[in-house]
Amino acid sequence: MSRDQNGVVHVRTEQAGDLEGAAWAMGFAHAMDRGLQISIMRILGQGRASECLESSDAMLEVDRFFRRMDWRGKTAPEIAKLEPRHSRVLDRYCEGGNARLLAKRPWELMLVGCRPEPWTPADVIMLSRMIGYLTLAQSQAEVERLFVEMVQAGVD
Repeated sequence: MSRDQNGVVHVRTEQAGDLEGAAWAMGFAHAMDRGLQISIMRILGQGRASECLESSDAMLEVDRFFRRMDWRGKTAPEIAKLEPRHSRVLDRYCEGGNARLLAKRPWELMLVGCRPEPWTPADVIMLSRMIGYLTLAQSQAEVERLFVEMVQAGVD
């Protein structure tokens, strides 16, 4: 794993030894550069923000929304569908992220007294589901805004 002049991480299989080693390095890099982001997304996805971050009625409503979405549900069957080699790569990715988060927890989480539990393949599936939903919602809003702007501009 190395960084270029712009700070972008590069993970090369030939340096890591194999694909599993590269996955470990990528998990480590994600936790190093995005540790707070992935930790908060996991807390949100689990519907535990009022428990871990802020105890308020507004946050409880956020938790209720995320629990209704149930992005963490039925991840085991998805993981079971993976070929053994892909499952090992996913496990190694989680191990790399856990190594970094164990060595250096994001300071923002320390401020609120949150100690994240180890990262699991189920967390990766949950985040991929969340990202898919949230980016779809965002792109739909952008298309709707485009249509409104076109109507306001008098475009037929």
